[in-house]
Amino acid sequence: AGDTISRIATILFAHRLGTAIEPECKFYRFLADLLNDSAQLLDLLTPAMPYFPKLGVIIGAGVLRSLCGVAANASKASLSAHFALRGNLAELNAKEASQETVVSLLGMLVGSLVVKVVQDKQVVWGLMLVLLGLHLGMNYWAVRSVRCRTMNRQRATMVVREWLEHGRILGPEEVAERESILQL
Repeated sequence: AGDTISRIATILFAHRLGTAIEPECKFYRFLADLLNDSAQLLDLLTPAMPYFPKLGVIIGAGVLRSLCGVAANASKASLSAHFALRGNLAELNAKEASQETVVSLLGMLVGSLVVKVVQDKQVVWGLMLVLLGLHLGMNYWAVRSVRCRTMNRQRATMVVREWLEHGRILGPEEVAERESILQL
């Protein structure tokens, strides 16, 4: 049942928001991180729950992961196209996949070491919250550093407003400094 609900959520999310993701790729890239980290927190809660609520939490975590997958993959495609300046989209994606593999392997190694050393549940929760905070903070900083060359509603409004009020056109760097990642 959980897989079915997650797959339905994937289809509905992609249908409803598929066209919105490209112009708002920075928002959806960060949203994907929030959804994934929320799913991980729900996973940590499940051992302490009775069966019926546990089932709902497991299904909820699966739905969050499905939504994360749609947001992450679609926003990644848009951001990859942004960074592939020389028609090198395949090369960019291959190298990015290699980097993800290295980071994943390092994460598994460090995680294995931490599991052997840390036994206290409160320490595990503390580490999890600190690492999730670092993860979200670093990914927010990374998304903020992207200087999009395309317009969306927010960026276009800034450019037009600046032109009407001050008679000058903002460049991508100035727009990126002013734009909010957490707002659609």
